[in-house]
Amino acid sequence: MKKLIAIALAAGLALICFTSCYTGGPVNKLPSVTAEGDLNTGLAIAGTVSGTSAADGENGKAGGNFNVAAVLVDQDGVIVDCKLDVLQTELPFTADGQLAFDGTLELPTKNERGDDYGMKDISGIGKEWFEQADYLSKYVLGKTADEVAAMPVGEDGKSTDADLLAGCTVAVGDYLSVIAEAARNATSRGAAAGDTLGLGIVADTQTNSKAAADGADGNAEVDVTVVALTRGADGTITSAVTDAVQAPLAFTAAGEASSDTVTLTTKYALGNDYHMKDASGIGLEWFEQADAFCAFMRGKTIDQVSGAVTDGYATDADLKAGCTINMYGFLGAAAKADANAQA
Repeated sequence: MKKLIAIALAAGLALICFTSCYTGGPVNKLPSVTAEGDLNTGLAIAGTVSGTSAADGENGKAGGNFNVAAVLVDQDGVIVDCKLDVLQTELPFTADGQLAFDGTLELPTKNERGDDYGMKDISGIGKEWFEQADYLSKYVLGKTADEVAAMPVGEDGKSTDADLLAGCTVAVGDYLSVIAEAARNATSRGAAAGDTLGLGIVADTQTNSKAAADGADGNAEVDVTVVALTRGADGTITSAVTDAVQAPLAFTAAGEASSDTVTLTTKYALGNDYHMKDASGIGLEWFEQADAFCAFMRGKTIDQVSGAVTDGYATDADLKAGCTINMYGFLGAAAKADANAQA
């Protein structure tokens, strides 16, 4: 876990390398949008988890899928910037109820996988996933949340819009939904025209995962933390929003797991139902502490934010007053988002 921030920075810088160099695609089909004045920052996660039981000498798996979108929206509700990414996870467990992964498990997002995702060779337009996602992210600019949600798709989830298909042939139905949700979630957090938007995603598979033992089921769980932030020309963070989702999957000592797909609710969406307030030494719920962390970041560089935390916990008095939970996930996702905002 102590390596999380360094890994996040390295991954973010790697992402800058291939996204900033991308110039392909039929850009003539993309809208031109100019942002003005104060902007609202929005974020959304749509997550699911399902299982596969161990059988025929093969490990069982807990499979998670997390679609994530970050947006900047103007005062008329129009999207002026958008970032999209997807994290897909597979946590293996054995037929005798043991975990088959450890701290070396790497879970890069689709954007971070870049050309290694391997879509280009089978794509009818010769574009990798990150290129098609970038095209979609630019195609929704100038639209409101309702207009994005109403964009036409076929039964296969793919767009029926010829202009969008020119640069994005993957199934977009779920992506449009999460982009629209991010736009609806957008609130005033300090962003303004000229700021750059970044999105960061990190995953923790260690904290809550355990083998089956003493008659109790095992648990293969990934906890995903995301941060969307904006960066000013001086390198300071001008706005930020964070959310997290826990994706547990129980399995028996015989490696059996439910295959039902479960739609997950984020910690922010749970609100007071997350039930942290009573156990919190400062009497604040998770979403309130997350907001305090984001407010603390405003006006600071990512290095200054990191310097206010030691071993995952706040050492700065102002930060500690509003956020006493472990911040490894916050910091790791923020480091990635900050690096990506420089692309």
